[in-house]
Amino acid sequence: METEVFDPIKGKFGFIRISESTPKYYYLSLKDAFELVKWIIQKDEEGEINSRGRCRQCGKLFEENELKEAFGWYFCQECYDDSQD
Repeated sequence: METEVFDPIKGKFGFIRISESTPKYYYLSLKDAFELVKWIIQKDEEGEINSRGRCRQCGKLFEENELKEAFGWYFCQECYDDSQD
């Protein structure tokens, strides 16, 4: 299963599978993590982070009316079908 993490190099969220080959910059110190959270909150308040229209599973952007709601999250049709199996 993949998890959603913030990529500090790309400056955006993405879905990755944590493994031994995961880049070391994903392993931030606790101080760095709090600084990152402050930065994310600031960007969210400024309206620069927009997760509307984004599939929770694959992270791809879709029109909001194309997404299906399940488990309190929004999924594209393909990921929604996978979750129903």
